[in-house]
Amino acid sequence: MREFSQTITKHKHLAARVHRFCNYGDDPSSLNYDVYYFINSPHGSSTLDHSIFRHHRVLGEVLAELTNAKHLDINVPCHHGYRLDELPKMSVSMESVTTLSLTPWVEFDLGQMCDFLAAMPCLETLKVMRCTNVTQQLPLARIRSLTFSLSLIGPKSLQNLVDSCPILEYLDLDFADRGFINPRAQWVESAPLTWSQAQRILQSRRETLKHLRLNIGRGSPDVGRISREEYFGSFCEFDVLESLWVLTAGFGSVGDRGIIPTFPICERQLVTMLPGSLTCIYFGGVPEDWRGTWWMTRAIQEGHFPRLKRVVEEASSALHAARVLPPCERLSKALRMRWEILERAEMRTRWTKYSTAAYA
Repeated sequence: MREFSQTITKHKHLAARVHRFCNYGDDPSSLNYDVYYFINSPHGSSTLDHSIFRHHRVLGEVLAELTNAKHLDINVPCHHGYRLDELPKMSVSMESVTTLSLTPWVEFDLGQMCDFLAAMPCLETLKVMRCTNVTQQLPLARIRSLTFSLSLIGPKSLQNLVDSCPILEYLDLDFADRGFINPRAQWVESAPLTWSQAQRILQSRRETLKHLRLNIGRGSPDVGRISREEYFGSFCEFDVLESLWVLTAGFGSVGDRGIIPTFPICERQLVTMLPGSLTCIYFGGVPEDWRGTWWMTRAIQEGHFPRLKRVVEEASSALHAARVLPPCERLSKALRMRWEILERAEMRTRWTKYSTAAYA
């Protein structure tokens, strides 16, 4: 990246033509060596922090030259003991940037990147990997779309995010398994997030939120002590919600079946808990004996969910998909809508295709 920095500094006209920037795969070999040494040494590497700081300084120099960049895809070198609030401060405001993807090497606290985010006042779309905490509110007043992958945030972090994004329209929270947290990881919020907690926190965005995916993983708390009323909350007050991804049982895991209530348990629960504004609904973690298809069909036939155009169910296996596909195809024709049975990997692909087009 040093060579790229020297080139665009010397040739300003080239820097002005860059609209999308990605720094993946450009890490200097010395930095890779330092990381290897740090991981394999009980005392760590005394030079690693210096190498990371130099990399971030060069990155700052590059970004300062890209005055017309709209999309940034940033790989953030760091380790579990490195504080990202020590990043070199941006020397200019990057008002052209509307989309930012952040991929730190390890789990991190997004709250430490407040100054970095403040340099992008027009940011509308933010995608983040491996975030374990958001310890403060952030300058994200124009954010419309938030995507968190391999997340470990808890209720306090979600509250800070929601309070930071007054016009939030799209939220995708994909959670990692807390059982696989690196022992060196810091800033992990002790209380995991549950579905009902997320719903209560998101109530303040019920007039703006259009697309919501909560994929809470198997590392969630022992919900055997949570009543059905506590676990499930209603989305009926979310008047503009169009796309919703809900998990039906066990947070999508086979081992939790019988502990976590299955959703829905009847037609009335669907009607009282889902808004009539829905055009698309995804049911994840569907067990083979799930009766949600029956209850959803009854609700639609009785005139509920008049805007609904697409229902997607996650198949637990290829065999399960083959067994339920024919009746769902008949439902599609009878109800004049699209009813799909997909395996897990394809579910996420379809969600991305149909729910994120406006925020690409």
